[in-house]
Amino acid sequence: MRALSPALLAAGLALLPALAGCSGIDAALSRQAAVVNFRPNTTVTTLLQVRAACSSVPNLPPLALPPTVLRVPSSVRYQASNATAADLAALRTCLERFSAVSGVWIQDTGNKS
Repeated sequence: MRALSPALLAAGLALLPALAGCSGIDAALSRQAAVVNFRPNTTVTTLLQVRAACSSVPNLPPLALPPTVLRVPSSVRYQASNATAADLAALRTCLERFSAVSGVWIQDTGNKS
């Protein structure tokens, strides 16, 4: 077995931070959220009831609501990066119980900080 030359070893070690940075970029790009939209004129009470009722679905914790003072939010978001297809199906099944829900879609949030 041959020993690595010091120059080759140094070059390999110099690449390690760059490779670690790539995995950080990949992790950031793989962030997803399930966005649940509500029909117009849905009350805050209803929105919060739906959010609470569907918050126990595995791998889909609800995200914090945005601080809104002057208007009712029109959607709630669940962190979906670790969700499986079965988890997403369970969320959809839960949401179908509520007539105020107009739809759910998966959003890539990797380009946001």
